[in-house]
Amino acid sequence: MFTPAMLLAASLAVPHGDARLAPTPDTAPAAAAIEVRRPRHAVASASDAGLRSTELMRAETAIDEEIRRGAFPGAALAAGRYGHIVLEEGLGHVGLDPTDEPVDPDWTLYDLASLSKVVGTTSAVMLLWEDGRIDLDAPVSSYLPEFTGNGKEHVTIRHLLTHTSGLPDGADMGAPSADDALARALRVPLRRQPGASVEYSDVGFVVLFAAAERAAGEPLYRLLDRRLFGPLLDRERGRCRKCGCLAAVKPWVAAESCPDGRW
Repeated sequence: MFTPAMLLAASLAVPHGDARLAPTPDTAPAAAAIEVRRPRHAVASASDAGLRSTELMRAETAIDEEIRRGAFPGAALAAGRYGHIVLEEGLGHVGLDPTDEPVDPDWTLYDLASLSKVVGTTSAVMLLWEDGRIDLDAPVSSYLPEFTGNGKEHVTIRHLLTHTSGLPDGADMGAPSADDALARALRVPLRRQPGASVEYSDVGFVVLFAAAERAAGEPLYRLLDRRLFGPLLDRERGRCRKCGCLAAVKPWVAAESCPDGRW
């Protein structure tokens, strides 16, 4: 059977409101064929990755059905294993209008948006915490002295992580440069007392990102490349990070075959 990993790209498609409001088979008009685009490059066979073509067909069918139901207008679907990509398709369109461009498996880019909060910023903060370079219960102002006024001295790193800082969900941070935008974010007043309630805050994570960079002493993308994404990429490529053996993704390779004793 196919796994959720096969459908990861589909989760990035533009949502079409509440799925409960999607047309039902009884009320929906007859649907036209869903446009499918193939990649411009060759892909491996299912057997190369130890998969069955019937499993891949089930993944395609699942995406096709959700597009027809109105859950999202289109998706980029990819499946692979052991370094072999065996399926890449663009299904449907990038927007709700039928005249919008079709999803292209090679070129369509979806906005990761707030996934960067948990995948990037939160991961970086926790790496810094493990290293003893950031204190979750320290005031944000101890890392960003310019984050002051309006009770902000009581806002901690933990408050920002848990969306309990009292900062609003959003604010006008348009500016000619990233530094100017950050300065505007740091001046946004609190809407309520820190810790009083949960309110999802984009502003809060902008501030958290800046505080983490100050604690790290380097751009967060460099920290994440070195400590998180680089090692993950090595594992995805199927190589032990220490010695280069294949034990990382081939479970039938005995542990003792890895000279480093790890995989």
